[in-house]
Amino acid sequence: MKETMLIRFAEHTELMGGRMGGKKVRMMIESMIMNLSDGEKLIFDFEGVSVIPSSFADEVFGKLVEEHGLDRIRSLTTFRNVDPFVSSIIRLVISSRQMHTV
Repeated sequence: MKETMLIRFAEHTELMGGRMGGKKVRMMIESMIMNLSDGEKLIFDFEGVSVIPSSFADEVFGKLVEEHGLDRIRSLTTFRNVDPFVSSIIRLVISSRQMHTV
């Protein structure tokens, strides 16, 4: 598996305040995903990030999963250096979105 595209969330902290910033980050991620070559994955690197607002996480990860499906997002992305608290927020918003789409 090649891992050549990377998004460092610590470089986007100014956008992590809520939904508006989350939408910008999600749109950037969707553009990056569209440009992945076969076998490439987009890496979400959370080094230096110890907290994210649930509204930001929902706008980014909840909507990505809702629009593209969990299996597709899992096949195209991977997470690195994720704080356990940040991980729990991301998992919560994804679970919530999946419950509402059933």
